[in-house]
Amino acid sequence: MNKWVLLLFLMFPVLPCIAQSEYVIRGTVTDGSNGKPMPGVTVSNKEFSTNGVSTDAEGHFLITVPEGTQTLLFSFMGYETFEQKVSLPPDEAWSVTLFEGSQHIDEVVVVLRSARERLDNVTIGVEKIEISEMAKIPSLLGERDIIRSLQLLPGVKSEGDGSSGFQVRGGTAVQNLIVLDDATIYNAGHLMGIFSTFNDDALTNASLYKGQIPAQFGGAVSSVFDIHTKTGNMDEYKFNGSIGLLSAKVNVEGPIVPGKASFFVSARRSYLDMFMKLTEDYKDNTMNFYDINAKVNYKMTDNDHLFISFFYRS
Repeated sequence: MNKWVLLLFLMFPVLPCIAQSEYVIRGTVTDGSNGKPMPGVTVSNKEFSTNGVSTDAEGHFLITVPEGTQTLLFSFMGYETFEQKVSLPPDEAWSVTLFEGSQHIDEVVVVLRSARERLDNVTIGVEKIEISEMAKIPSLLGERDIIRSLQLLPGVKSEGDGSSGFQVRGGTAVQNLIVLDDATIYNAGHLMGIFSTFNDDALTNASLYKGQIPAQFGGAVSSVFDIHTKTGNMDEYKFNGSIGLLSAKVNVEGPIVPGKASFFVSARRSYLDMFMKLTEDYKDNTMNFYDINAKVNYKMTDNDHLFISFFYRS
């Protein structure tokens, strides 16, 4: 009995080899337009995608396929893919001909930019900041801060822990110019500089000039931080708000004259002082901050816009 068990055990590794047969298919691939052999044509097995070879310099190929129904694919860039069912065992060497095929791509629009326009739009040493990207940056107590986002840029670092000031390439915070809708902002910080004075819900984009500073920005030695606020929706009214760990925000926008004029109002207030009122020691404390951004936009022509911006903080 033990001899029969040992004999069966030794036969198990051999049985798969006997049951599974493999065949070798060889042939040549030529170009249908001139009859020349085509090197580099990919020959793959449709049923076994990992089994594939390429033709050599003379267009010859040799591929091993397992027993069963097989389909070989012959593909080459710019040529139509050719499929061929495999008859096993193969009787003779294959001869495959590929023909050029048409490739369709989406429409490409080329816009000409004149030399004068390229000179007028030179942006060397400018970092563009998209407010939508700020959501990917970790925030302190749920407050997204555009000044904190600056400190992640090359050449920029914080002036100190717990401060909203920033230094650019060795300069100091007082050597930076911060502009909001073309108006200069001084001491851009709340709660002794822990948070910046800018409500991210009211902002649309910003640019940090840390190289060549444009002439219209005077009085800056180190850098210029140019911030722009949102313009209201000219087609429909929108209202939204949010409540965070530190502050609450509310935004209202809509048309004044549809398609011609619009408004946008955003307000933010902290409520840390409300929790302090629950304690005897700090109930008389007024530690809080709030800010209001408002903007009215009027479309005079397609190229001319008039806007009035209002900003208040406390």
